[in-house]
Amino acid sequence: MGEQKISIGIFTKYCIFRVNADVEQNNNGIMSAVQEQQILKTLRSFGYSDVWDFALKQAQILVSEKIAYYQSRIDYYEAKYGMNYATFCAQFHQIAHPALLEREDDGTEWDAAIAAVRAFSKDKLELLI
Repeated sequence: MGEQKISIGIFTKYCIFRVNADVEQNNNGIMSAVQEQQILKTLRSFGYSDVWDFALKQAQILVSEKIAYYQSRIDYYEAKYGMNYATFCAQFHQIAHPALLEREDDGTEWDAAIAAVRAFSKDKLELLI
């Protein structure tokens, strides 16, 4: 089993599945057939059809968590300023509080959060195909 390459939208990662720290690997670092069967049995007991099904669903969960996190950052800034990002940018110099440096930092983080939600949303769609 070992390493398998899986492409996930804008990034590519190598997924290394290590189910249990107690699972011993042979000298080549390759799981035995018995270990592979035990992993598959365990995954199936959790409702996964195979390792790829598990990897796909876990990737979907991770991407969804990232979207939720960055959306919470967007929500925070919208609540803080009482407006969306486009309005914030248009009214940037008319906003009196907080101070300029804090507004600049917030704007940078807000923009990055919006970009992250877009990127991870694209990844999520690609994982559904």
